Amino acid sequence: MRLTKTISIAALSTLALAGPAMADRRTGLGGNILIEDRDDMFVFPQLVLKYKNLVGMDYAGSKGAGNGVLTFGQGKTAFGIIVNRTDASQPIGAGMYSLDYELGQNGGMSNPLLQANGSYTNPATIVDFLFGTKMGNKNLGFRVALGHGGSSNTPDGGDPTTDGTTVIRAGGGLTIPGLSLRGDLGFDLGLAFGSDQDGGEANGSDLAFGLGVNARFFKKMTDSMDMGIIGSLGFGMRSSTNTSDGADNDTASLTNFNLLGGFGPVYHAGNTTVAGYGIVGFQLESGDPSSEGEDDAFSGFGLWLPGFRIAFEHEVLEWLYFRSGMEYTWRLYSYSQEVGNSSSTAGRGSVNAFAAETGDGTFGWNAGLGIKVGNFRFDGAFSHSYLTAGPDMIGGDGDIFMQSSATYTW
Repeated sequence: MRLTKTISIAALSTLALAGPAMADRRTGLGGNILIEDRDDMFVFPQLVLKYKNLVGMDYAGSKGAGNGVLTFGQGKTAFGIIVNRTDASQPIGAGMYSLDYELGQNGGMSNPLLQANGSYTNPATIVDFLFGTKMGNKNLGFRVALGHGGSSNTPDGGDPTTDGTTVIRAGGGLTIPGLSLRGDLGFDLGLAFGSDQDGGEANGSDLAFGLGVNARFFKKMTDSMDMGIIGSLGFGMRSSTNTSDGADNDTASLTNFNLLGGFGPVYHAGNTTVAGYGIVGFQLESGDPSSEGEDDAFSGFGLWLPGFRIAFEHEVLEWLYFRSGMEYTWRLYSYSQEVGNSSSTAGRGSVNAFAAETGDGTFGWNAGLGIKVGNFRFDGAFSHSYLTAGPDMIGGDGDIFMQSSATYTW
């Protein structure tokens, strides 16, 4: 029943918003991906060549959240290492962008990734490796991420209770240069495994597979304006097998597919960059919460029509930048389910055949600042209440930034 409940929740929450996974500049821009940033190399690993010889630290709200990146290279080759990029174990096969703030993420598309049979220990640290090289006039890059987490408890004279999660993620990309049209292509492949045992007896195992393909191009229209074009495709599969007593290898499964596209102008006006674009997309998913149950399969259809993203960054002083971004998306999600077999171990009883149909919108904004002195820069995304209510001295909540980062290049 735990397996069935968790898979059902995951199916119903695939359009949920996820919090920002990255820090600094892009968060302050409201997630706008037509304003280029160093976070782009997590989706397009060939951009490690563009951001080589850089050390960057992203700070979240606690000492256990954030990430660090170090890139280095000369001439036609660059390398990079990243620690604690938890996106390697979260959404897999997510595609580029849907409803949250992270480039390369897709909200609840694959969340929870490995949780159906139990609370598997998530990897404490993910290690990413980036490599980029020149191939003629093009940049070619690859990314590999590895992570493992586990726990084990063996009482005196008793059988062990263990669980573990292993994540392997690989990606690649190609930058296509040009005077009138330039852009990046990237792909993302992920595998994740989870298993646990209780008292020496296998309790369950999970498997997740995903594939994402992403594209972002800029078409030069005038000296001060480019037309940005984005496209994204994601595919994911999950299975969860319950091998505990009485489950008889009961397996739940979920498959999803999403496609998204959009375009809009990017203006470069003196010390200011402005980007605005619209997106449309859809998602399909289907699943079976129990291989032992009958008439309990479900399916869902999601539609983003339309979504809008607007952001700007302005150089207030030679060393000081202000930025802000807003997003709005109208979404429709339809969920249908067969009438369950109440006598089965995973039956749904008298659930209506057409369970839910909703149409609503999401709106959000962020703002931030940047300070640049020589090769050093600091970026912070303001806490919403700090920006509107102010610091403690005038009655606010006192938290200046929700996330921040420091970067040095050489």
